[in-house]
Amino acid sequence: MKVGMDKQSKLMEIQKPLELSSKSSALAYPNLTQETEQVLLGSLLGDGSLIKEKYKKYKGRIRWDNVTPRYREKHSLKQEEYFLWKIDILKIILRIKTYFEINTTGKGGHRVISLTSLHHQFLKDYYNLFYPNGKKIVSEDILNRLAPLGIAVWYCDDGSYDYRTKYAKIHTNGFTYEENGLIQKWFLEKLGIECKIGKKWDNRYAKDYYQILIPKPYAFFMVIKDYVPKSMRYKLGEDLQKKSDAEKKLKNYESKRKFLPERVEYLKKHYKDYYWKNKTILTIKKKEYEKNNRDKINKRHREYINKDKEKWRKYDREYMREYRKRKKISVKETTE
Repeated sequence: MKVGMDKQSKLMEIQKPLELSSKSSALAYPNLTQETEQVLLGSLLGDGSLIKEKYKKYKGRIRWDNVTPRYREKHSLKQEEYFLWKIDILKIILRIKTYFEINTTGKGGHRVISLTSLHHQFLKDYYNLFYPNGKKIVSEDILNRLAPLGIAVWYCDDGSYDYRTKYAKIHTNGFTYEENGLIQKWFLEKLGIECKIGKKWDNRYAKDYYQILIPKPYAFFMVIKDYVPKSMRYKLGEDLQKKSDAEKKLKNYESKRKFLPERVEYLKKHYKDYYWKNKTILTIKKKEYEKNNRDKINKRHREYINKDKEKWRKYDREYMREYRKRKKISVKETTE
Protein backbone atom coordinates (compact mmCIF):
# COMPACT_ATOMS: atom_id res chain seq x y z
CA MET A 1 0.00 0.00 0.00
CA LYS A 2 2.80 2.37 0.90
CA VAL A 3 4.70 1.64 -2.34
CA GLY A 4 1.57 2.38 -4.41
CA MET A 5 1.00 5.69 -2.61
CA ASP A 6 4.65 6.70 -3.18
CA LYS A 7 4.32 6.05 -6.91
CA GLN A 8 1.06 7.98 -7.10
CA SER A 9 2.46 11.00 -5.23
CA LYS A 10 5.55 10.99 -7.47
CA LEU A 11 3.38 11.07 -10.59
CA MET A 12 1.30 13.90 -9.15
CA GLU A 13 4.52 15.88 -8.62
CA ILE A 14 5.55 15.21 -12.22
CA GLN A 15 2.22 16.51 -13.56
CA LYS A 16 1.93 19.48 -11.19
CA PRO A 17 4.11 22.06 -13.00
CA LEU A 18 2.40 21.20 -16.30
CA GLU A 19 -1.26 21.52 -15.31
CA LEU A 20 -1.62 25.28 -15.80
CA SER A 21 1.06 27.50 -17.27
CA SER A 22 0.79 31.28 -16.97
CA LYS A 23 2.28 31.57 -20.44
CA SER A 24 -0.14 29.12 -22.06
CA SER A 25 -2.82 31.75 -22.64
CA ALA A 26 -0.40 34.53 -23.57
CA LEU A 27 -1.39 34.42 -27.24
CA ALA A 28 -4.86 35.85 -26.71
CA TYR A 29 -7.70 34.91 -29.09
CA PRO A 30 -11.43 34.77 -28.22
CA ASN A 31 -12.04 31.13 -29.23
CA LEU A 32 -8.61 29.85 -28.17
CA THR A 33 -9.18 27.52 -25.22
CA GLN A 34 -6.41 25.69 -23.38
CA GLU A 35 -7.37 22.44 -25.14
CA THR A 36 -7.19 23.89 -28.67
CA GLU A 37 -3.90 25.67 -27.92
CA GLN A 38 -2.31 22.49 -26.55
CA VAL A 39 -3.36 20.49 -29.63
CA LEU A 40 -1.97 23.26 -31.85
CA LEU A 41 1.34 23.43 -29.93
CA GLY A 42 1.78 19.63 -29.93
CA SER A 43 0.95 19.47 -33.65
CA LEU A 44 3.43 22.22 -34.53
CA LEU A 45 6.16 20.31 -32.68
CA GLY A 46 5.05 17.19 -34.58
CA ASP A 47 3.56 16.86 -38.08
CA GLY A 48 1.96 20.30 -38.35
CA SER A 49 3.53 23.35 -39.99
CA LEU A 50 2.81 27.01 -40.66
CA ILE A 51 3.34 28.39 -44.16
CA LYS A 52 3.79 31.91 -45.38
CA GLU A 53 3.22 32.25 -49.11
CA LYS A 54 4.34 34.95 -51.49
CA TYR A 55 1.59 36.78 -53.25
CA LYS A 56 1.63 39.22 -56.16
CA LYS A 57 0.48 42.76 -55.77
CA TYR A 58 1.07 46.13 -57.39
CA LYS A 59 1.95 45.32 -61.02
CA GLY A 60 3.44 41.86 -60.42
CA ARG A 61 5.89 42.75 -57.61
CA ILE A 62 6.14 39.96 -55.01
CA ARG A 63 5.57 41.15 -51.43
CA TRP A 64 6.16 39.42 -48.10
CA ASP A 65 5.14 42.16 -45.69
CA ASN A 66 2.14 41.43 -43.50
CA VAL A 67 1.54 37.97 -45.00
CA THR A 68 -0.64 35.93 -42.62
CA PRO A 69 0.37 32.25 -42.32
CA ARG A 70 -1.84 29.20 -42.74
CA TYR A 71 -1.71 25.83 -41.01
CA ARG A 72 -0.99 22.53 -42.84
CA GLU A 73 -0.67 18.89 -41.78
CA LYS A 74 -0.46 15.41 -43.37
CA HIS A 75 -1.12 11.90 -42.06
CA SER A 76 -1.27 8.42 -43.57
CA LEU A 77 -4.71 6.89 -44.15
CA LYS A 78 -4.02 4.43 -41.29
CA GLN A 79 -4.29 7.37 -38.87
CA GLU A 80 -7.55 8.75 -40.31
CA GLU A 81 -9.43 8.37 -36.99
CA TYR A 82 -6.74 10.34 -35.12
CA PHE A 83 -6.72 12.92 -37.92
CA LEU A 84 -10.51 13.47 -37.58
CA TRP A 85 -10.14 13.76 -33.77
CA LYS A 86 -7.69 16.62 -34.34
CA ILE A 87 -9.96 18.35 -36.85
CA ASP A 88 -12.86 18.33 -34.35
CA ILE A 89 -10.72 20.31 -31.90
CA LEU A 90 -8.90 22.63 -34.33
CA LYS A 91 -11.99 23.59 -36.37
CA ILE A 92 -13.07 25.83 -33.44
CA ILE A 93 -10.22 28.25 -34.26
CA LEU A 94 -9.27 27.32 -37.85
CA ARG A 95 -11.30 27.24 -41.06
CA ILE A 96 -10.11 23.90 -42.46
CA LYS A 97 -10.44 22.01 -45.73
CA THR A 98 -9.27 18.39 -46.13
CA TYR A 99 -8.20 16.45 -49.22
CA PHE A 100 -6.42 13.28 -50.32
CA GLU A 101 -3.14 13.31 -52.21
CA ILE A 102 -0.29 11.02 -53.31
CA ASN A 103 2.86 11.37 -51.21
CA THR A 104 5.93 11.09 -53.46
CA THR A 105 8.65 11.68 -50.83
CA GLY A 106 8.79 8.10 -49.53
CA LYS A 107 9.48 4.82 -51.35
CA GLY A 108 6.83 4.70 -54.05
CA GLY A 109 3.64 6.73 -53.85
CA HIS A 110 1.09 6.20 -51.10
CA ARG A 111 -2.11 8.07 -50.35
CA VAL A 112 -2.16 10.52 -47.47
CA ILE A 113 -4.89 12.65 -45.95
CA SER A 114 -4.06 16.35 -45.61
CA LEU A 115 -5.59 19.43 -44.08
CA THR A 116 -4.92 23.05 -44.79
CA SER A 117 -6.45 26.12 -43.19
CA LEU A 118 -7.21 29.58 -44.45
CA HIS A 119 -4.87 32.43 -43.51
CA HIS A 120 -5.51 33.51 -39.90
CA GLN A 121 -4.22 36.66 -38.24
CA PHE A 122 -3.62 35.04 -34.80
CA LEU A 123 -1.26 32.43 -36.38
CA LYS A 124 1.32 35.23 -36.84
CA ASP A 125 2.19 34.97 -33.14
CA TYR A 126 2.78 31.22 -33.44
CA TYR A 127 4.78 31.70 -36.64
CA ASN A 128 7.09 34.16 -34.84
CA LEU A 129 7.40 31.67 -31.97
CA PHE A 130 8.23 28.58 -34.09
CA TYR A 131 9.81 30.20 -37.19
CA PRO A 132 11.84 33.24 -36.02
CA ASN A 133 14.30 32.82 -38.94
CA GLY A 134 12.00 31.08 -41.42
CA LYS A 135 12.92 27.55 -40.20
CA LYS A 136 11.07 25.59 -37.51
CA ILE A 137 12.85 25.53 -34.14
CA VAL A 138 12.17 24.35 -30.61
CA SER A 139 12.98 26.68 -27.72
CA GLU A 140 12.61 26.68 -23.94
CA ASP A 141 9.71 29.15 -24.27
CA ILE A 142 7.81 26.69 -26.50
CA LEU A 143 8.48 23.72 -24.20
CA ASN A 144 7.37 25.66 -21.10
CA ARG A 145 3.95 26.26 -22.72
CA LEU A 146 3.31 22.51 -22.98
CA ALA A 147 0.80 20.68 -20.77
CA PRO A 148 0.24 16.86 -20.78
CA LEU A 149 -2.24 17.16 -23.69
CA GLY A 150 0.33 19.01 -25.85
CA ILE A 151 3.02 16.40 -25.05
CA ALA A 152 0.55 13.60 -25.88
CA VAL A 153 -0.26 15.12 -29.30
CA TRP A 154 3.47 15.59 -30.02
CA TYR A 155 4.10 11.92 -29.14
CA CYS A 156 1.11 10.72 -31.23
CA ASP A 157 2.47 12.67 -34.21
CA ASP A 158 6.19 11.86 -34.05
CA GLY A 159 6.47 9.16 -31.40
CA SER A 160 6.73 5.39 -31.63
CA TYR A 161 7.07 2.42 -29.29
CA ASP A 162 9.55 -0.38 -29.99
CA TYR A 163 7.89 -3.59 -28.77
CA ARG A 164 11.20 -5.48 -28.93
CA THR A 165 13.49 -3.11 -26.98
CA LYS A 166 10.56 -1.53 -25.03
CA TYR A 167 11.88 1.95 -25.79
CA ALA A 168 9.64 4.94 -26.48
CA LYS A 169 10.98 7.27 -29.18
CA ILE A 170 10.18 10.78 -30.38
CA HIS A 171 11.57 11.34 -33.87
CA THR A 172 13.03 14.85 -33.69
CA ASN A 173 15.07 14.73 -36.92
CA GLY A 174 13.71 18.17 -37.90
CA PHE A 175 15.65 19.77 -35.04
CA THR A 176 19.39 20.27 -34.50
CA TYR A 177 21.54 18.34 -32.01
CA GLU A 178 21.57 21.38 -29.66
CA GLU A 179 17.75 21.58 -29.76
CA ASN A 180 17.54 17.85 -28.98
CA GLY A 181 19.81 18.50 -26.01
CA LEU A 182 17.39 21.20 -24.85
CA ILE A 183 14.45 18.73 -25.10
CA GLN A 184 16.44 16.11 -23.17
CA LYS A 185 17.22 18.61 -20.39
CA TRP A 186 13.57 19.81 -20.24
CA PHE A 187 12.25 16.23 -19.94
CA LEU A 188 14.58 15.61 -17.00
CA GLU A 189 13.89 18.88 -15.18
CA LYS A 190 10.12 19.19 -15.74
CA LEU A 191 8.98 15.55 -15.98
CA GLY A 192 11.77 13.77 -14.10
CA ILE A 193 12.23 11.45 -17.10
CA GLU A 194 15.70 10.40 -18.22
CA CYS A 195 16.16 10.11 -21.97
CA LYS A 196 18.96 9.80 -24.52
CA ILE A 197 19.65 11.38 -27.90
CA GLY A 198 19.78 8.72 -30.60
CA LYS A 199 21.59 9.31 -33.90
CA LYS A 200 21.02 7.47 -37.17
CA TRP A 201 22.32 7.89 -40.72
CA ASP A 202 19.63 8.62 -43.33
CA ASN A 203 20.70 7.35 -46.77
CA ARG A 204 17.87 9.16 -48.54
CA TYR A 205 18.99 12.65 -47.46
CA ALA A 206 22.67 11.71 -46.79
CA LYS A 207 22.74 13.14 -43.27
CA ASP A 208 22.40 12.16 -39.61
CA TYR A 209 19.01 12.50 -37.97
CA TYR A 210 18.19 12.51 -34.28
CA GLN A 211 15.56 11.03 -32.01
CA ILE A 212 14.74 11.21 -28.30
CA LEU A 213 14.97 7.73 -26.74
CA ILE A 214 13.15 6.97 -23.47
CA PRO A 215 14.52 3.64 -22.11
CA LYS A 216 12.00 3.39 -19.22
CA PRO A 217 8.80 4.96 -20.59
CA TYR A 218 6.40 3.97 -17.77
CA ALA A 219 6.54 7.38 -16.02
CA PHE A 220 6.23 9.16 -19.40
CA PHE A 221 3.16 7.10 -20.36
CA MET A 222 1.55 7.86 -16.98
CA VAL A 223 1.77 11.60 -17.79
CA ILE A 224 0.16 11.36 -21.25
CA LYS A 225 -2.04 8.22 -21.24
CA ASP A 226 -5.28 10.03 -20.25
CA TYR A 227 -4.91 12.36 -23.27
CA VAL A 228 -3.98 9.83 -25.98
CA PRO A 229 -6.94 9.00 -28.32
CA LYS A 230 -8.12 5.39 -28.49
CA SER A 231 -6.86 4.92 -32.06
CA MET A 232 -3.29 5.78 -31.00
CA ARG A 233 -3.08 3.61 -27.85
CA TYR A 234 -0.83 1.16 -29.72
CA LYS A 235 1.96 3.73 -29.25
CA LEU A 236 1.70 3.14 -25.49
CA GLY A 237 2.58 -0.54 -25.90
CA GLU A 238 -1.04 -1.74 -25.63
CA ASP A 239 -1.25 -3.57 -28.98
CA LEU A 240 -1.35 -7.27 -28.01
CA GLN A 241 -0.79 -8.47 -31.58
CA LYS A 242 2.41 -6.43 -31.98
CA LYS A 243 3.54 -7.52 -28.52
CA SER A 244 3.15 -11.23 -29.38
CA ASP A 245 4.86 -10.71 -32.79
CA ALA A 246 7.83 -9.05 -31.06
CA GLU A 247 8.11 -11.93 -28.56
CA LYS A 248 8.06 -14.49 -31.41
CA LYS A 249 10.79 -12.57 -33.27
CA LEU A 250 12.90 -12.42 -30.12
CA LYS A 251 12.57 -16.18 -29.53
CA ASN A 252 13.42 -16.84 -33.17
CA TYR A 253 16.46 -14.58 -32.93
CA GLU A 254 17.68 -16.26 -29.73
CA SER A 255 17.31 -19.72 -31.29
CA LYS A 256 19.37 -18.60 -34.31
CA ARG A 257 22.10 -17.19 -32.06
CA LYS A 258 22.99 -20.74 -30.95
CA PHE A 259 24.11 -21.58 -34.48
CA LEU A 260 25.72 -18.20 -35.13
CA PRO A 261 29.41 -19.32 -35.55
CA GLU A 262 28.45 -22.00 -38.13
CA ARG A 263 26.21 -19.49 -39.88
CA VAL A 264 29.03 -16.92 -40.09
CA GLU A 265 31.42 -19.48 -41.64
CA TYR A 266 28.77 -20.51 -44.16
CA LEU A 267 28.07 -16.88 -45.17
CA LYS A 268 31.78 -16.10 -45.54
CA LYS A 269 32.21 -19.01 -47.92
CA HIS A 270 28.97 -18.21 -49.77
CA TYR A 271 29.84 -14.52 -50.30
CA LYS A 272 33.38 -15.41 -51.36
CA ASP A 273 32.05 -17.76 -54.05
CA TYR A 274 29.49 -15.16 -55.13
CA TYR A 275 32.19 -12.48 -55.39
CA TRP A 276 34.51 -14.53 -57.63
CA LYS A 277 31.62 -15.55 -59.92
CA ASN A 278 30.42 -11.92 -60.34
CA LYS A 279 33.67 -10.02 -59.88
CA THR A 280 33.48 -7.98 -63.11
CA ILE A 281 29.86 -6.82 -62.53
CA LEU A 282 30.58 -5.93 -58.89
CA THR A 283 33.70 -3.88 -59.77
CA ILE A 284 31.76 -1.94 -62.44
CA LYS A 285 28.97 -1.20 -59.94
CA LYS A 286 31.53 -0.16 -57.34
CA LYS A 287 33.19 2.30 -59.73
CA GLU A 288 29.81 3.74 -60.76
CA TYR A 289 28.81 4.22 -57.12
CA GLU A 290 32.14 5.91 -56.27
CA LYS A 291 31.80 8.20 -59.28
CA ASN A 292 28.22 9.26 -58.47
CA ASN A 293 28.73 9.61 -54.70
CA ARG A 294 32.25 11.00 -54.45
CA ASP A 295 31.26 13.95 -52.21
CA LYS A 296 29.31 11.71 -49.84
CA ILE A 297 32.18 9.18 -49.59
CA ASN A 298 34.74 11.93 -48.91
CA LYS A 299 32.48 13.46 -46.25
CA ARG A 300 32.02 10.13 -44.46
CA HIS A 301 35.77 9.46 -44.69
CA ARG A 302 36.61 12.86 -43.16
CA GLU A 303 34.06 12.32 -40.37
CA TYR A 304 35.58 8.89 -39.62
CA ILE A 305 39.12 10.33 -39.48
CA ASN A 306 38.08 13.35 -37.37
CA LYS A 307 36.49 11.11 -34.73
CA ASP A 308 39.93 9.95 -33.57
CA LYS A 309 42.63 12.15 -35.08
CA GLU A 310 45.30 11.15 -32.56
CA LYS A 311 44.89 7.46 -33.43
CA TRP A 312 45.44 8.12 -37.14
CA ARG A 313 48.42 10.43 -36.50
CA LYS A 314 50.01 7.71 -34.40
CA TYR A 315 49.31 5.15 -37.16
CA ASP A 316 50.93 7.47 -39.78
CA ARG A 317 54.03 7.99 -37.60
CA GLU A 318 54.48 4.24 -37.07
CA TYR A 319 54.00 3.54 -40.77
CA MET A 320 56.59 6.15 -41.78
CA ARG A 321 59.02 4.78 -39.15
CA GLU A 322 58.70 1.27 -40.62
CA TYR A 323 58.91 2.63 -44.15
CA ARG A 324 62.25 4.36 -43.43
CA LYS A 325 63.71 1.15 -42.00
CA ARG A 326 63.16 -0.68 -45.29
CA LYS A 327 66.21 -1.62 -47.30
CA LYS A 328 66.73 0.79 -50.16
CA ILE A 329 67.18 -1.04 -53.45
CA SER A 330 69.58 0.61 -55.84
CA VAL A 331 69.07 0.82 -59.59
CA LYS A 332 72.04 -1.50 -60.25
CA GLU A 333 70.54 -4.25 -58.08
CA THR A 334 67.27 -4.11 -59.96
CA THR A 335 68.94 -4.32 -63.38
CA GLU A 336 71.05 -7.31 -62.34
